[in-house]
Amino acid sequence: MGNIFRLIILIFITLSAMELTAQIKANKYTEEDNIQMMEREKILPMNSYNFFKEDYYPHGTKAYIDTLSVDNKSYLIFSFGIQEKGESDYTSFFSLLVQMRYNEDFMKLAINNCIYSNVTSRNHPDYIGQGVLKREEYSIDFVAFKRPTSSVAIINNKIFDLSNGDLILITEDSEYKFLLLDHQLKLDQIKIGGLKDQLNKILRNAGFRKGLK
Repeated sequence: MGNIFRLIILIFITLSAMELTAQIKANKYTEEDNIQMMEREKILPMNSYNFFKEDYYPHGTKAYIDTLSVDNKSYLIFSFGIQEKGESDYTSFFSLLVQMRYNEDFMKLAINNCIYSNVTSRNHPDYIGQGVLKREEYSIDFVAFKRPTSSVAIINNKIFDLSNGDLILITEDSEYKFLLLDHQLKLDQIKIGGLKDQLNKILRNAGFRKGLK
């Protein structure tokens, strides 16, 4: 009788340990990745990836944010990059250039959690980058999907086929500030390290500026 009782206790302890282990593993993908995420990450269009994922070997990723000033106008640069095997730099698969308002300041936007972006490789071999710029009247939310066969971006529910151009320039309508104007251009496998110089050349091109509304 004693042996049976000890066996029952052993089975109970084993099952309890398994349940605890499963709960800890589940918490890793919920509390750490979703509930306890950084405050800035909570403003992104979509929640963090909290599905179970088998082991995989992704490329390196980079979410790049910077500013650029050309002819008394300032722009926010968002770019998502992938580091190919053997490469030291990151190749951009999507870039968003947003013309800033005269009263917008990059550091203030960052401190007040009004700008943020990230890239996840958890869908490898597909990659997703997302970001946001919050303004008083509205937000610019964007998500870009990099796939082996095709890539798309969604900006405030407008779909962009990135085969037509992996750079999107966003400006506000001069009369109706809540209306956005978009301009799509193609960059030839630009490395993020040289992206700012490339954008500077584009914005200084007289032909390009003439085409802006």
